[in-house]
Amino acid sequence: MRYFVLTDAGQEFGPADLALLQQWVDQRRITPATRLREEMSQAPVVASSLPLNFPAPPPPPAPPTASPYGNYVRPDTPYGPKVDYTMHLVWSVLSAVLCCMPLGIAAVIFAGQAMRSSNLGDASKAAEQANIAKNLAIASAVAGPILGCLYFFFAAAIGASGL
Repeated sequence: MRYFVLTDAGQEFGPADLALLQQWVDQRRITPATRLREEMSQAPVVASSLPLNFPAPPPPPAPPTASPYGNYVRPDTPYGPKVDYTMHLVWSVLSAVLCCMPLGIAAVIFAGQAMRSSNLGDASKAAEQANIAKNLAIASAVAGPILGCLYFFFAAAIGASGL
């Protein structure tokens, strides 16, 4: 018997006997779900119903390897994977030392809390605290030069007045 291979686009290939169909199976041009049409009876046939040797499906992917840090796997959060809030701590310390100390110290405290919450897996709280730390660090970086300029101008004014 000979068969025509039917494609999804409506094309027909063939006619092909079982030997040629087996070659196409070996070339992975035909799958078990491929639709065929018998030449004589025009009956539709599925390739899996014919005596063809289809290759075995590929094995499933290997499971992930174990973590060197134990069996704990951090769950993904609604905000995506774990975020590293270390940079907020660095900017907070720099703003505390170089700019406005009160706001910088508050930023350091919130950055530390954000890192702790992140390590405990509470992503929403960590993101909230990190945002507060970032805003305090920015406020410290802005307030420091402004207060420095005001101090300079007041010192210059007092020095010029002779007090």
